[in-house]
Amino acid sequence: IAYSHLSRDRRMALSTPKDVYLFAYTLAQLAATGYVLYLAFSSFSDGPSAVYAVAGDLVRLLQTLSLLEVMHAVFGLVRSNPFNTLVQISSRVYVVWFIINAVPSAATKVLRIPYLGDDAHPLLGLSYATMVIAWGFAETIRYTYYACSMLGSVPYFVKWVRYTAFYVLYPLGISSELTVCYFANPTLRSTGMFSYRMPNAWNFDFDFAFFNTYCVMLVAYVAFSPMLYTHMMSQRKKALGGAKAKKQ
Repeated sequence: IAYSHLSRDRRMALSTPKDVYLFAYTLAQLAATGYVLYLAFSSFSDGPSAVYAVAGDLVRLLQTLSLLEVMHAVFGLVRSNPFNTLVQISSRVYVVWFIINAVPSAATKVLRIPYLGDDAHPLLGLSYATMVIAWGFAETIRYTYYACSMLGSVPYFVKWVRYTAFYVLYPLGISSELTVCYFANPTLRSTGMFSYRMPNAWNFDFDFAFFNTYCVMLVAYVAFSPMLYTHMMSQRKKALGGAKAKKQ
Protein backbone atom coordinates (compact mmCIF):
# COMPACT_ATOMS: atom_id res chain seq x y z
CA ILE A 1 0.00 0.00 0.00
CA ALA A 2 2.20 2.77 -1.30
CA TYR A 3 0.70 5.93 0.16
CA SER A 4 4.11 7.48 -0.51
CA HIS A 5 3.17 7.29 -4.19
CA LEU A 6 0.32 9.74 -3.73
CA SER A 7 0.88 13.08 -5.36
CA ARG A 8 2.15 15.88 -3.15
CA ASP A 9 -1.05 17.91 -3.51
CA ARG A 10 -3.22 14.96 -2.51
CA ARG A 11 -1.00 14.19 0.45
CA MET A 12 -1.28 17.72 1.76
CA ALA A 13 -4.93 18.43 1.06
CA LEU A 14 -6.90 15.30 2.05
CA SER A 15 -9.70 17.00 0.15
CA THR A 16 -11.26 14.03 -1.64
CA PRO A 17 -13.39 11.29 -0.07
CA LYS A 18 -10.88 8.57 -0.92
CA ASP A 19 -8.04 10.56 0.66
CA VAL A 20 -10.10 10.93 3.82
CA TYR A 21 -10.91 7.21 3.73
CA LEU A 22 -7.25 6.23 3.32
CA PHE A 23 -6.25 8.54 6.16
CA ALA A 24 -8.99 7.13 8.43
CA TYR A 25 -7.96 3.58 7.52
CA THR A 26 -4.33 4.40 8.31
CA LEU A 27 -5.19 5.92 11.69
CA ALA A 28 -7.42 2.97 12.59
CA GLN A 29 -4.68 0.47 11.74
CA LEU A 30 -2.13 2.56 13.64
CA ALA A 31 -4.28 2.66 16.77
CA ALA A 32 -5.10 -1.05 16.56
CA THR A 33 -1.50 -2.18 16.05
CA GLY A 34 -0.39 0.05 18.89
CA TYR A 35 -2.95 -1.68 21.11
CA VAL A 36 -1.67 -5.07 19.95
CA LEU A 37 1.84 -4.07 21.04
CA TYR A 38 0.47 -3.04 24.43
CA LEU A 39 -1.30 -6.40 24.84
CA ALA A 40 1.79 -8.32 23.72
CA PHE A 41 4.18 -6.59 26.11
CA SER A 42 1.76 -6.66 29.04
CA SER A 43 1.39 -10.45 28.76
CA PHE A 44 4.83 -11.42 27.39
CA SER A 45 6.21 -12.48 30.76
CA ASP A 46 3.47 -15.12 30.97
CA GLY A 47 4.58 -16.75 27.71
CA PRO A 48 3.37 -16.90 24.12
CA SER A 49 0.17 -18.70 25.09
CA ALA A 50 -0.81 -15.65 27.16
CA VAL A 51 -0.02 -13.32 24.24
CA TYR A 52 -2.14 -15.48 21.97
CA ALA A 53 -5.00 -15.53 24.48
CA VAL A 54 -5.21 -11.74 24.76
CA ALA A 55 -4.16 -10.64 21.26
CA GLY A 56 -4.72 -13.58 18.92
CA ASP A 57 -8.20 -12.62 17.72
CA LEU A 58 -7.25 -8.99 17.12
CA VAL A 59 -4.05 -9.95 15.29
CA ARG A 60 -5.99 -12.30 13.02
CA LEU A 61 -8.61 -9.61 12.36
CA LEU A 62 -6.05 -6.92 11.52
CA GLN A 63 -4.05 -9.16 9.20
CA THR A 64 -7.25 -10.18 7.43
CA LEU A 65 -8.38 -6.56 7.09
CA SER A 66 -5.02 -5.74 5.54
CA LEU A 67 -6.31 -7.52 2.43
CA LEU A 68 -8.21 -4.27 1.88
CA GLU A 69 -4.87 -2.85 0.83
CA VAL A 70 -4.94 -5.16 -2.17
CA MET A 71 -8.34 -3.72 -3.05
CA HIS A 72 -6.95 -0.21 -2.62
CA ALA A 73 -4.39 -1.04 -5.30
CA VAL A 74 -6.88 -2.84 -7.57
CA PHE A 75 -9.33 0.09 -7.61
CA GLY A 76 -6.62 2.73 -7.97
CA LEU A 77 -6.90 4.35 -4.55
CA VAL A 78 -3.12 3.97 -4.33
CA ARG A 79 -0.53 3.45 -7.03
CA SER A 80 0.75 0.12 -5.75
CA ASN A 81 0.99 -3.01 -7.85
CA PRO A 82 -1.90 -5.25 -6.69
CA PHE A 83 0.09 -8.46 -7.13
CA ASN A 84 3.10 -7.17 -5.20
CA THR A 85 0.80 -5.95 -2.43
CA LEU A 86 -0.89 -9.36 -2.27
CA VAL A 87 2.45 -11.16 -2.04
CA GLN A 88 3.57 -8.91 0.82
CA ILE A 89 0.37 -9.48 2.80
CA SER A 90 -0.32 -13.13 1.99
CA SER A 91 2.42 -14.62 4.17
CA ARG A 92 0.93 -13.12 7.31
CA VAL A 93 -2.61 -14.08 6.32
CA TYR A 94 -1.33 -17.60 5.68
CA VAL A 95 0.27 -17.79 9.13
CA VAL A 96 -2.72 -16.48 11.09
CA TRP A 97 -5.33 -18.60 9.29
CA PHE A 98 -3.68 -21.78 7.99
CA ILE A 99 -1.14 -22.20 10.78
CA ILE A 100 -2.16 -20.51 14.04
CA ASN A 101 -5.93 -20.70 13.64
CA ALA A 102 -5.69 -24.31 12.44
CA VAL A 103 -3.12 -25.42 15.04
CA PRO A 104 -3.43 -23.13 18.10
CA SER A 105 -0.79 -25.14 19.98
CA ALA A 106 1.80 -23.67 17.59
CA ALA A 107 1.21 -20.32 19.31
CA THR A 108 2.05 -21.69 22.77
CA LYS A 109 5.63 -22.92 22.28
CA VAL A 110 9.05 -21.26 22.36
CA LEU A 111 12.03 -22.25 20.23
CA ARG A 112 14.91 -21.61 22.60
CA ILE A 113 17.98 -19.92 21.17
CA PRO A 114 20.92 -22.32 21.60
CA TYR A 115 24.16 -21.52 23.43
CA LEU A 116 22.53 -19.01 25.78
CA GLY A 117 23.14 -21.19 28.80
CA ASP A 118 20.89 -22.66 31.45
CA ASP A 119 20.48 -19.31 33.19
CA ALA A 120 18.79 -17.72 30.17
CA HIS A 121 15.17 -16.66 30.59
CA PRO A 122 12.84 -19.52 29.54
CA LEU A 123 10.98 -17.14 27.20
CA LEU A 124 14.14 -15.98 25.45
CA GLY A 125 13.58 -17.50 22.03
CA LEU A 126 11.39 -17.41 18.96
CA SER A 127 7.64 -17.79 19.30
CA TYR A 128 4.23 -16.43 18.41
CA ALA A 129 4.90 -13.61 20.89
CA THR A 130 8.07 -12.43 19.13
CA MET A 131 6.23 -12.65 15.81
CA VAL A 132 3.42 -10.41 17.06
CA ILE A 133 5.88 -7.91 18.53
CA ALA A 134 7.88 -7.75 15.28
CA TRP A 135 4.68 -7.29 13.25
CA GLY A 136 3.37 -4.71 15.70
CA PHE A 137 6.46 -2.52 15.58
CA ALA A 138 6.74 -2.83 11.79
CA GLU A 139 3.10 -1.86 11.24
CA THR A 140 3.15 0.96 13.79
CA ILE A 141 6.19 2.47 12.10
CA ARG A 142 4.73 1.95 8.63
CA TYR A 143 1.35 3.51 9.37
CA THR A 144 2.95 6.43 11.23
CA TYR A 145 5.04 7.13 8.15
CA TYR A 146 2.00 6.89 5.86
CA ALA A 147 -0.08 9.20 8.06
CA CYS A 148 2.66 11.83 8.09
CA SER A 149 3.12 11.44 4.35
CA MET A 150 -0.56 12.00 3.69
CA LEU A 151 -0.44 15.17 5.80
CA GLY A 152 2.43 16.39 3.63
CA SER A 153 5.25 16.38 6.19
CA VAL A 154 7.36 13.41 7.24
CA PRO A 155 9.85 14.17 10.04
CA TYR A 156 13.31 12.88 9.17
CA PHE A 157 13.38 10.70 12.29
CA VAL A 158 10.15 8.96 11.23
CA LYS A 159 11.58 8.41 7.76
CA TRP A 160 14.85 7.11 9.19
CA VAL A 161 13.06 4.62 11.45
CA ARG A 162 10.81 3.57 8.55
CA TYR A 163 13.83 2.63 6.45
CA THR A 164 16.06 1.30 9.25
CA ALA A 165 13.97 -0.74 11.69
CA PHE A 166 13.68 -3.60 9.18
CA TYR A 167 17.30 -4.54 9.95
CA VAL A 168 16.02 -6.03 13.21
CA LEU A 169 12.28 -6.44 12.71
CA TYR A 170 12.40 -8.32 9.40
CA PRO A 171 14.73 -11.15 10.56
CA LEU A 172 12.83 -11.38 13.86
CA GLY A 173 9.46 -11.53 12.11
CA ILE A 174 10.53 -14.01 9.43
CA SER A 175 12.30 -16.34 11.87
CA SER A 176 9.30 -16.23 14.21
CA GLU A 177 6.90 -17.02 11.34
CA LEU A 178 9.09 -19.97 10.35
CA THR A 179 9.10 -21.12 13.97
CA VAL A 180 5.32 -21.26 14.29
CA CYS A 181 5.10 -23.03 10.92
CA TYR A 182 7.63 -25.55 12.24
CA PHE A 183 5.63 -26.05 15.46
CA ALA A 184 2.45 -26.68 13.47
CA ASN A 185 3.94 -29.28 11.13
CA PRO A 186 3.60 -32.39 13.37
CA THR A 187 -0.12 -31.76 13.82
CA LEU A 188 -0.62 -30.95 10.14
CA ARG A 189 1.15 -34.19 9.24
CA SER A 190 -0.62 -36.44 11.76
CA THR A 191 -4.13 -35.11 11.09
CA GLY A 192 -3.86 -34.62 7.33
CA MET A 193 -5.39 -31.17 7.83
CA PHE A 194 -6.05 -29.31 4.55
CA SER A 195 -4.70 -32.30 2.62
CA TYR A 196 -6.43 -34.08 -0.24
CA ARG A 197 -5.16 -37.62 -0.47
CA MET A 198 -5.54 -40.38 -3.01
CA PRO A 199 -7.49 -42.37 -3.96
CA ASN A 200 -10.06 -39.82 -5.07
CA ALA A 201 -12.14 -39.02 -8.13
CA TRP A 202 -9.62 -36.48 -9.38
CA ASN A 203 -6.64 -38.83 -9.06
CA PHE A 204 -4.83 -35.96 -7.35
CA ASP A 205 -2.79 -35.89 -4.15
CA PHE A 206 -2.02 -32.82 -2.05
CA ASP A 207 -0.13 -33.05 1.24
CA PHE A 208 -0.47 -29.76 3.09
CA ALA A 209 2.27 -30.61 5.60
CA PHE A 210 4.65 -31.22 2.69
CA PHE A 211 3.50 -27.96 1.09
CA ASN A 212 4.04 -26.07 4.35
CA THR A 213 7.54 -27.50 4.79
CA TYR A 214 8.99 -27.35 1.30
CA CYS A 215 6.95 -24.80 -0.64
CA VAL A 216 6.32 -22.29 2.14
CA MET A 217 9.15 -22.68 4.65
CA LEU A 218 12.01 -23.60 2.33
CA VAL A 219 11.08 -21.86 -0.92
CA ALA A 220 8.87 -18.89 -0.01
CA TYR A 221 10.72 -17.97 3.18
CA VAL A 222 14.29 -19.27 3.03
CA ALA A 223 14.84 -18.74 -0.69
CA PHE A 224 13.08 -15.42 -1.22
CA SER A 225 13.55 -13.65 2.13
CA PRO A 226 17.21 -12.76 1.46
CA MET A 227 16.18 -11.25 -1.88
CA LEU A 228 13.55 -9.08 -0.21
CA TYR A 229 15.98 -8.13 2.57
CA THR A 230 18.61 -6.90 0.10
CA HIS A 231 15.86 -5.06 -1.81
CA MET A 232 14.90 -3.23 1.38
CA MET A 233 18.56 -2.35 1.95
CA SER A 234 18.73 -0.79 -1.51
CA GLN A 235 15.44 1.06 -0.86
CA ARG A 236 16.90 2.43 2.37
CA LYS A 237 19.99 3.67 0.59
CA LYS A 238 17.83 5.29 -2.07
CA ALA A 239 15.44 6.94 0.40
CA LEU A 240 17.87 8.14 3.06
CA GLY A 241 20.70 8.84 0.64
CA GLY A 242 18.38 11.10 -1.33
CA ALA A 243 17.33 12.88 1.83
CA LYS A 244 20.96 13.54 2.79
CA ALA A 245 21.74 14.75 -0.69
CA LYS A 246 18.90 17.27 -0.52
CA LYS A 247 20.14 18.58 2.81
CA GLN A 248 23.58 19.10 1.36
